[in-house]
Amino acid sequence: MNYVDFKNNLHRYPKKSAIWFKKFLNENKLSETLKRSLTDVEQEQAVEVV
Repeated sequence: MNYVDFKNNLHRYPKKSAIWFKKFLNENKLSETLKRSLTDVEQEQAVEVV
């Protein structure tokens, strides 16, 4: 997922698809973390009610 610049000492640059994929993975991690934290809060509230 890198572009290799053969004219510039084989310097490598990330392609747009690599940048998109990295953002996609980070967004999924964030959403999973939020889901878990909401579940933890709901469980704590259920314990307090009982």
